[in-house]
Amino acid sequence: MTVWQETIARWLREFHLDSIRNQMLVFAVVATLVPALALTVVSSRKSHGSIGDQIAQELRGRAPRRRGRSISGSAIGCAICGWRRRRTR
Repeated sequence: MTVWQETIARWLREFHLDSIRNQMLVFAVVATLVPALALTVVSSRKSHGSIGDQIAQELRGRAPRRRGRSISGSAIGCAICGWRRRRTR
């Protein structure tokens, strides 16, 4: 037996995966969990980005305007701070 084969055989014995029944059980569990975890990560990243977009859009909509132009960036920063304070209360 090669080193690889010995390592794999020892690992299988250690986790009681030397029978086909246990190997099938582990495969079924892994085959169920991997796609579920992948979808969770992907949807979490997408929703995190969309929440940021929603906040920016809401703040842009609420930003006061002077003579048809947006006000300065520092005023928008103050609006963001106020918005955060209201959201955390």
